[in-house]
Amino acid sequence: MARFLVYLEPAEEGGYIVSAPALPGCVTQGETKEEALAMIKDAISGYIASLRKHGEPLPANYEAAEFEVVEVKVGNVAWADCPPSNLIAWRPWRLSARRD
Repeated sequence: MARFLVYLEPAEEGGYIVSAPALPGCVTQGETKEEALAMIKDAISGYIASLRKHGEPLPANYEAAEFEVVEVKVGNVAWADCPPSNLIAWRPWRLSARRD
């Protein structure tokens, strides 16, 4: 059994988008958190099967990931002070915030 850190984010059209950051491109979605988590488990299994089929190793340190929340001051507002509804998404390639 292997453990992977997965990231869930609300989809704009409803439901959830879920990804496994240790496995580049391993992204799926579901209508509920439960469905999204079931879908990412299946996607991770398929990803690993593909790696094995092509003789490629699992990414190094995939189980060593840690999750921390950090506070960042932006202008006069600390992001940790913003209600979660103001934060839209963090992805390795993007950080965006709603500006109402």
